[in-house]
Amino acid sequence: MRINYCGKVNQTILNSYVKLYGWVNKIRDHGGILFLDLRDMYGRTQLVIDSKKLDFTNFVLAKKLKSEYIIKVIGLIKLRPVKDGFTNKIDIFVIELNLLSKSIKLPFKLYAKKKIKEEIRFKFRYIDLRQKKYIKKILIRSQIIHKIRSFLDINKFIEIETPILSNITVEGARTFIIQSHKQTFALPQSPQIYKQILMCSGLDRYYQIAKCFRDEDLRSDRQPEFTQIDIETSFMNKQAIINVVEKMIKSLFKELLHFTFSSAFKIIKYTDAINKYGTDKPDLRVPIKITDIEDVIPQSLTCIFLNKLQKLTSQCNRIAAIKLKGGVCLSLKQIIKYISFVKLYGAKGLIWIKVYNINLGLNGLQSPILKHITDEVIHNLKKRLHLKNGDLVFCCADTINIVNTSLSVLITQIANDLKLYIKAWAPIWVVNFPLFKRDIVGTLTSYHHPFTAPTSTLDDIIYNPEKAFANSFDLIINGIELGGGSIRINDYKLQKIIFKLLGLTQRTLNNNFGFFLKAFKFGVPPHGGLALGLDRIVMLLTKSDNIRDVIAFPKTNKFICPLSV
Repeated sequence: MRINYCGKVNQTILNSYVKLYGWVNKIRDHGGILFLDLRDMYGRTQLVIDSKKLDFTNFVLAKKLKSEYIIKVIGLIKLRPVKDGFTNKIDIFVIELNLLSKSIKLPFKLYAKKKIKEEIRFKFRYIDLRQKKYIKKILIRSQIIHKIRSFLDINKFIEIETPILSNITVEGARTFIIQSHKQTFALPQSPQIYKQILMCSGLDRYYQIAKCFRDEDLRSDRQPEFTQIDIETSFMNKQAIINVVEKMIKSLFKELLHFTFSSAFKIIKYTDAINKYGTDKPDLRVPIKITDIEDVIPQSLTCIFLNKLQKLTSQCNRIAAIKLKGGVCLSLKQIIKYISFVKLYGAKGLIWIKVYNINLGLNGLQSPILKHITDEVIHNLKKRLHLKNGDLVFCCADTINIVNTSLSVLITQIANDLKLYIKAWAPIWVVNFPLFKRDIVGTLTSYHHPFTAPTSTLDDIIYNPEKAFANSFDLIINGIELGGGSIRINDYKLQKIIFKLLGLTQRTLNNNFGFFLKAFKFGVPPHGGLALGLDRIVMLLTKSDNIRDVIAFPKTNKFICPLSV
């Protein structure tokens, strides 16, 4: 039985014999003595192989060892000697050596300073994972799963598995379809329907570490198959669910990072998040917000703003600005780069104003539209944006969506370029999302999914669906959406109305949701829940830039598994 691990052996068992298994990491040959670093998933230990203390056959074998050979050793633990005494490090003086497996030359160097191409790394993922930084991520992932299970078990949630092969339903993203034995199945985007049916069963505190599948475009935080922490509960309102999940997240940070949040997570309404940050995933580490300015500038200047950027015909438009403290140091070349950048997101450009001396009025400013600005405008902008000397203002005028998106990505780009991120953990709950949205062809779709309970009246839902809001909540930390949830619809008639508004025919309802709606006829408790992305939580807690680094065998952004092709 294996008892000891490299990196775990220490001074507490000095002068005793240990048995170790591992990979040869590095060899230093000093003739009659070899120094060898042995590596396993918990760290490294230095072995001392002395020709005077090891039999001839074993020493000859040791001389033939190469990097990544797998060996077993038995040795005596000693403090490492130095010129003036001993260090606090230990060495293992080998008395027995066995070669367990050889290795051919690796396709790339472990711990190489030069970045290895991701495609090569993933093709030889079993080698890639030998690196300490990736082993650590996988170990932390395991700890996170264990701690989540422990937390939910203590809070009387029960773990229940739901089907992988299920009926085709409509949940938002594209679905992977499987055909076998003349049957058609869908891989689950989430256990959404099954966990709601469990609430109808009276199993009122459910959780699952669930495998989910979504046929969607891949980004740095997405995979076609992923793992989510799925939670559903009955007889708890939105705030109660938020409290439980927040407590769980706080416990992970405390136990794994030794970090304690000093207060409850902030809560912001969706509309406020969009107005202030241009996104429903605000990163509170960036000290820049979006401010409306249309109402503080005269109509004549409004026309100049619009004509300068884009003459709008839509009634839905927005004129907004962001303020960059100390931004006057930006060169014209940098400003032009940002103007070109926002054009990638639909904006027609930006108006910029540098504030050198706010007390000098127009004489203290620099801007391409300076001749159109009056002292009244400067006064109004100063008051609205709290302008000070050294500030740079960027203004954008266009449709609401284009302004929000353009200024949001501009804030992120500026923060990255100028290193404006505050070193902190910045969690926030975004609540009360729209119930519906329009897709690119104008079809009404669910903002999240069709099972979310509304906060709006039935008349508003039916006659003005785009103005209806949901009893929903997303958890964001440092701009990363960890997951989201909602209170669910628990009324048969209301659920059918929502389906009808989404354009689902009676035939579709019968074929895809008949079993679900039938369960509603037998009584449905008030219930709600959420799903958190396990991969994203691991990515956040390990400070990884890419979700693929925290998954043992990830797909590339082309849906390919390089290891198996």
